[in-house]
Amino acid sequence: MKTYPLSKLVATVLLVFFCGLSVAQEGTSPQEIADLRGQAAKGKVVAQRKLGIAYSVGDGVPQSFSEAMKWLRLAADQGDSTAQRELGNVYYYINQSDEAMTWWRKAAVQGDADAQFAIGGRYSDGDSVPKNYAEAVRWYRLAADKGLDVAQYYLGLSYLRGIGVQTNYGEAVIWFRKAAAQGFGDAQIEFGNCCYNGIGVQKNDAEAIKWYRLAAGQGSARAQQCLGSIYCEKQNSGEAARWWRKAAEQGNAFSQMNLGCLYRKGEGVQKNDAEAVKWYQLAAAQGDARGQFWLGYMYLVGWGVQKNDAEAVKWYRLAAAQGDTDAQADLAAMNARPQAQPPIDPNTLSNPSLRNYFLRTQSGGGSEEDEASIEARQGAERRSQINEQQRLQRTMENQTRELREQTRQLEDISRKMRR
Repeated sequence: MKTYPLSKLVATVLLVFFCGLSVAQEGTSPQEIADLRGQAAKGKVVAQRKLGIAYSVGDGVPQSFSEAMKWLRLAADQGDSTAQRELGNVYYYINQSDEAMTWWRKAAVQGDADAQFAIGGRYSDGDSVPKNYAEAVRWYRLAADKGLDVAQYYLGLSYLRGIGVQTNYGEAVIWFRKAAAQGFGDAQIEFGNCCYNGIGVQKNDAEAIKWYRLAAGQGSARAQQCLGSIYCEKQNSGEAARWWRKAAEQGNAFSQMNLGCLYRKGEGVQKNDAEAVKWYQLAAAQGDARGQFWLGYMYLVGWGVQKNDAEAVKWYRLAAAQGDTDAQADLAAMNARPQAQPPIDPNTLSNPSLRNYFLRTQSGGGSEEDEASIEARQGAERRSQINEQQRLQRTMENQTRELREQTRQLEDISRKMRR
């Protein structure tokens, strides 16, 4: 499960509607198709609509958009709002947005909530109509008032972000709660965020965990990430590891990085530097700045991977380019240059434990896990502990401003609305 910017989620939901998940049944038999065809030929509107949907998704017949539009149009012309909406979905799918809007409007006038939500999405995206967030909110509200969970979620999101409407956390909570109660995973996460951070509602960690768990139970990596962060903050490393692992296995970079940290420190899991490196690599490959920093660090000190200054510099540079201050500091200490990667001068390292470790290593004394190495490890942990705790706290406080995980489009929308 992801959290989409307004226009992308609208498009995704439309594809779901288009695939007939809201109205069609799978496995239509040849006899049922024959019966539908016979009834449709007699002008029966329900049969025409069902036959059109069957053609649109290839259910019991070869998929054919032209046949789908033919039968849906016959039903739509008789005023069937569902057929009008589905016909709009087909037109939208084949990139005829203007025609899609025509049929969605016909359905929306009759009170079809899905069509109303679709129109709101087009105003949000500026597709076929001038971009107008206030108009998008108006259509979302019409659909939300009819109980459409995704519309309720997006109405709540609009109030939370102040997009198309004045920011109102209390209203955001109301609509998130309505959608969450219907099982809409993203709304459960956002309502959990509000409960955890005390936004529009009294802070309540237990309530936040309850809603995160409901979303996590649907497989949401983002909810699993949130649970891991809460349990880490509560110093329950075992639970943190359990939830971060679930999210990490789904490719959640933040959780991959944090799971790597738990393996590096031996908290909630058995200490394993090689396993830490594995998770750092996965997070770093997705562009996670902290994952890149820690991967560089592991190469620098040779924990869980063969010591490699060039690899350390490579990952430090990537993290530093994203503003990671630890990576920037280490690069400065290593005197890294764009076209050269000089050996580390231990005397430039500000951390005494690390400096002693590199001096001892270069003189040929000690081993990877000797006293100096252990001292270096402990020194490094002390150096990063404050920054890590601060980052974790900021992450939890900003969950409501980190939508699916996460897209530049929504950030751009927010910035434009603030100007």
